[in-house]
Amino acid sequence: MIFPANQDATKESASVKHFIITDLLAIHMVRKTKQSTIITYHPTERWWATTAENLRTRTYLAGQSVYWNHIFRKSNDPTFVMLATLWYALYAWDEALETLWNHICEIVSTFLIKLPNRSPDLQSSGTESN
Repeated sequence: MIFPANQDATKESASVKHFIITDLLAIHMVRKTKQSTIITYHPTERWWATTAENLRTRTYLAGQSVYWNHIFRKSNDPTFVMLATLWYALYAWDEALETLWNHICEIVSTFLIKLPNRSPDLQSSGTESN
């Protein structure tokens, strides 16, 4: 999960725009012929994890989208509900990796700008072969 940095951030972390926080999500599906059940585990609030209500809302909103709604109408298989739930987790990974990548790029560019004597290797575009 990605959270915006709060206003109470210390002076050392004033440039931090987001926090990437580990989110634990456990999903189990009990399949039966006439009725299936999806069970999710959510840690306590102190872990800043996705709550059951938040996950239910996300799954509901996924069902309202044209893509998932079309799938749900064509099939009664509850596996698709579970896939929509897993889609939320996959999307969270995508957001976290994007945020992490942007932060790494910012650190590297800051380092290159502050480098007093740039070596020719760092100044080259990388297209030349050695």
